[in-house]
Amino acid sequence: MKKIYSRCLNLLAILVASSFQIVSGQCETVCAGGAATITFYLDVDGDGVGVDLTDYNKSCCAPPSVLYVAEKGDLWPLDPTKTTLATLVSGCVYYEACNYNETANNNDGSCEFPAPCQKCLEITNGTKVVDGTGIIYIAPYTPGIASDQTGPCSCDEDDPSSALAFIDALGNCVEITSSFWCYDDLDGDGLCDHGSDGNQLDPCLTAGEELDDCSICALSGNAKNFTTTTGHASGAGNPCNPGDDYCTSDGLVTGYCDCAESQELNTCGVCGADEPVGTDCAGNPSCTDVNTDGICDETQVWGCMDNTMCNYNSLAVLDAGAPCYNFPVDACGVCGGDGIPADACEDTANPLNCYYYPPSGRDCDDVCINDVDPANGICDELEIEG
Repeated sequence: MKKIYSRCLNLLAILVASSFQIVSGQCETVCAGGAATITFYLDVDGDGVGVDLTDYNKSCCAPPSVLYVAEKGDLWPLDPTKTTLATLVSGCVYYEACNYNETANNNDGSCEFPAPCQKCLEITNGTKVVDGTGIIYIAPYTPGIASDQTGPCSCDEDDPSSALAFIDALGNCVEITSSFWCYDDLDGDGLCDHGSDGNQLDPCLTAGEELDDCSICALSGNAKNFTTTTGHASGAGNPCNPGDDYCTSDGLVTGYCDCAESQELNTCGVCGADEPVGTDCAGNPSCTDVNTDGICDETQVWGCMDNTMCNYNSLAVLDAGAPCYNFPVDACGVCGGDGIPADACEDTANPLNCYYYPPSGRDCDDVCINDVDPANGICDELEIEG
C-alpha cells in the first residue's frame, strides 16, 4: 500500500509541476478582523478531500485556487470516486463483464467476461444487471441452426458484433437487443413466448394449448371454437364470433352460442332470443311454414323441384302438392307443348316469341306463295283484276 501511495504522490507532483500557476494561486496571509489562516490541501481529482503534502500545503485566509480544499486524507488522490477506506467499494469495475458492479470503485480482479458466443445469464431485456451478481452462461454456436452462417453467430472472433448475437429460443441468429430476439419457447410450439422487451407474445404457454374463440387457453378438443350453422349467409361450418346469429360452438359445449354457455340459438338462428310469437322469423304475421325455414310459405316460390322433370322450377323452394310432368319439351321450350304451328314461322329475331304468322299470301321467307307475274312483286291474292 505504501509503494502504491508513493507512486501516486510522485504522479501528483508531476501534475502539480505542470500546472504550477493554478496550484500556487493567490494566498492571502493577512486575514480580515485578525482571523487566523487556514491550512489548505491540494485536491487534484476534485473529490473535496486533499492530500497532506508538506511542500504543497498552503496556510491562507481562503483557498488559494480551485485545487485546494480544507479537508485532508485522500488515499487515492487521482481517483475522484474514492477518498478514504470508508468510501472504498471493491468489485468488478468493467461494464463488459457479466459481474459488473456500478457502485465499485476499486477493481478487485473478479471480473468475468463472456467469450465469443457466450452471453451473461443476467442480461434481461437487453440490459445488463449491474449489481455485481451476474454470472457466465455459455451459449454455444451450433452449425446448421443459425439463419446467418456468416454473421455474428458464426463465432468469428474477428467480427466485433459477435458478442451481441446468439441463437435465440427459436433457433435464429439475432442480436439480444433486437426486437426480433426470442427469449424463450417453453411449450415448444414454435411461437415465441417472450420477446426481448419481456412482453408475452404467445398467449398460451402450456404445450398443446391454443387460444379459443373465448380467449381461453385450452387443449385441442376442449377449446370453444364457433362455426356457422345452416341458415347463415355464408353457409354452414365457417368461423364466426360468439353471439352472432346462426353461430354455435363446435367444442365440448356444442349448441351454445355464447362463451358463458348460457344461451342457445332459437329456431330463427338468433343467439339467446325467445321464439317468435304470432310472427315468422322475418316479422311477418303467423303463417304456414311447411319447410320450417322460418319464412312464410305464401311468400316463397312454389313449384316442381325435380330437375329431371320438364316443368322443373329452379327458383322453387316449396314443392308440397306441386305437379311434376315428365312430358317432352317442344320447340318453344314448353313442357308438353304443341310446338310451332304448321302455318307459323320460327321467330329467330326474337326467340322469346318462339314463332310468328307471316303476312297473308307470303311464306316464312317473305316470298309470295302464288304470283303468276312475279315482275310486279304483288301476290296474286292481293291483285285486283280489271
